[in-house]
Order: sequence, then C-alpha cells, then structure tokens
Amino acid sequence: MTSEPALLVHWYDLVKWLLEKTEKFPKRVRFTLSIRIDNLALDIMERLTEARYARSKSNLLREVSGELDRLRLLLRLCHDLRHLDHGPYRHVSEKLDYMDDAVLLADSKPRLWGAYEAAENFLRDRLHLAVGEDSVVLAPVTEGLPFLGFRIFPRLVRIDGRGWRRFRRKLELREAEYISGDIDEGALVSSACSLLGHVRTGDTRNLRWGPFRAGTAQ
Repeated sequence: MTSEPALLVHWYDLVKWLLEKTEKFPKRVRFTLSIRIDNLALDIMERLTEARYARSKSNLLREVSGELDRLRLLLRLCHDLRHLDHGPYRHVSEKLDYMDDAVLLADSKPRLWGAYEAAENFLRDRLHLAVGEDSVVLAPVTEGLPFLGFRIFPRLVRIDGRGWRRFRRKLELREAEYISGDIDEGALVSSACSLLGHVRTGDTRNLRWGPFRAGTAQ
C-alpha cells in the first residue's frame, strides 16, 4: 500500500483497525452495530479508490462525506454503550477528523485567501459542505504543517512525538503477542511492514530501523 495515495493508505490502515475492534464486540450487537460499521468503512474505501481514477469526483466525495457522518454517529453510539473504550474511541475520532483536512499553499496571503474562498465556494455549491471557521489556520510553511501524525516542512517531513510513540507501542504489542504465541511469525511480519509503511512517509530511515538494529522493540 506504500505506493497508494496517502489518504487511501490512511483509510486502509483505519479499516483494518476497525475490523479488529468490531470483531470483539458482544455477540448481541455483531449483526447490528458491527456489520453497519464494517460496511460503512469498506464502502468509504471503495469510494476513495473510485475517486482516485474518476474525472468527476464531486458525487463520490459527497457520498464519502455522508458516510463519514454516519460512521461517526455509530462509533459514538458504541462508545456510549460501552462497546468501545474511551482510548480507542478517541483514537478513531482523531483519525476520522483527518478525512476532512485540506491544505492550500500560495506565495502570498492575498493569493492564499483567494484560493481559500474558491475552495469554500466549491464545497458549498458543488458538495453542499461547510468549512468550520475555527478550523482554518493561516501560517508560514517554515512552522511546519501537522498532518497525519507528521510535521511537514518545505524539504523535510518529520514524524511527530505522538506518532512515534504510537508506532513504538504498536510494535512492542505485536512483539509481545508473538512471544506469547498469540500470533505467528507471518502476522508479526505483516503488522511490522504495515507500521513501517506508514512511518516511512516521513524522513525516518534511521529512526524507524533503530528498534530492529537493537534486536528488540523495547
């Protein structure tokens, strides 16, 4: 998946995470909440794949926006019913928020605001979506752009502290599961490759191989 668009890679990883969570829901809700969440997540992945090749993306993106709203509502219900703990719920909520993010770049403030107004008009008139005023940030690129767990600079992409700690925790968890016999070597390798595929988006070559050079994820 590393050659795919970043948004599709992000959603692919989130779908795998969601399927693992819903599989552990109580039996009494597996044919209601679990199936609906799984189907919505898979439908969004299909829409994003279709949008990658479609000439006109507006209808597909409008459908994705509606499906995201329904998915957020179902996950909130799972959290309120205590089928989803607060930590995982917060994690998935943050991931879903990334799906609504967009970045505009320009060489001057007037041009940037002009591009923003054009994008806002397109979202309103073509997709029937509104941009939250408090979510708009205007800043120079030298400050770095926080996005998908990374901070992006003009010639450098760094993984942020939270993203790196999350990578280490997941790697340590998979190693512990392998040592205890809960997963086999193939599952360990597959999970490690998926985790590395995400962090390699940034300039992290030396950083990401540190745990493996040490011979352990500790």
